[in-house]
Amino acid sequence: MHGAGNDYIYVNTLRFPIHNPGKTAIEWSACHTGIGSDGLVLIGHSDKADFSMRIFNADRIIIRSKHGSFLKMPTVRKQ
Repeated sequence: MHGAGNDYIYVNTLRFPIHNPGKTAIEWSACHTGIGSDGLVLIGHSDKADFSMRIFNADRIIIRSKHGSFLKMPTVRKQ
């Protein structure tokens, strides 16, 4: 997903678990050998909300922000 000049890969870890997200963020984000992005946004289980989000930058920084820009993502509506 692209927004505000950043490109992130969103993964539903409820269906597709990522066992080493830091390493995966670096590998998948590589411009010449991976998809090419700024990092991963992992959607997962939460006891307090509908889901959780963990953000791993390609430069190994884990983002812990309450900013809502990562929530502006496409949604699938069940019919």
